[in-house]
Amino acid sequence: METSTEVLSEYLERDICAENLIDIKQKVQDKYRYCDNRRKVLLAHVHEGYDKEWWIYIENDVTAAASGGGAAALAASTSRAN
Repeated sequence: METSTEVLSEYLERDICAENLIDIKQKVQDKYRYCDNRRKVLLAHVHEGYDKEWWIYIENDVTAAASGGGAAALAASTSRAN
């Protein structure tokens, strides 16, 4: 998904002229639909993980100290994921 969003950004940074407008528009729309679909799948997976208790909340003191706040990490529980 990261690569696809980078490609999408590259499309939008190109010089757009009358000759390539239709081609770029189609590529942007296709890539947008792909990214939107992957985003929905990722969110569904995260929600499924919460529902099935695949995720555990881990307080990370090193991260919290480095960021100056109460940062925490969300990790997959390998013992519960199977």
